[in-house]
Amino acid sequence: METSSTREMFYLDPEELAKQMGLAKAGDNKAAKRVADHYGLAEANSKLEHPWVLMAAERGDIGSMRSLAMYLSSQGGQGNCQKAFKWLERAKHEGSPEEVKKHAIDETIVHLKQQCR
Repeated sequence: METSSTREMFYLDPEELAKQMGLAKAGDNKAAKRVADHYGLAEANSKLEHPWVLMAAERGDIGSMRSLAMYLSSQGGQGNCQKAFKWLERAKHEGSPEEVKKHAIDETIVHLKQQCR
């Protein structure tokens, strides 16, 4: 069986991308994450990925909260680190124990404490 690359797995053709964007704007978090994955993993463009991750995080998606925290911390600066910690604390507070474990929220908090000194 042939495996495909990450880019191919997350790529959305222009028609499907437009459809997913419309669904995301209408409130579908899965669609927002698909658009974020398209930009982040298929196109490797974090600037285009960011608004879609933010959209899903604001709507309560724990994985997106972690992704957003990682993005913010990668941008550097104490302000971004503080925002990253706020997203991780929200994820820890709002997520079930299973989600917190699945998305490695506690480990990410420890990592950021070391990175954002």
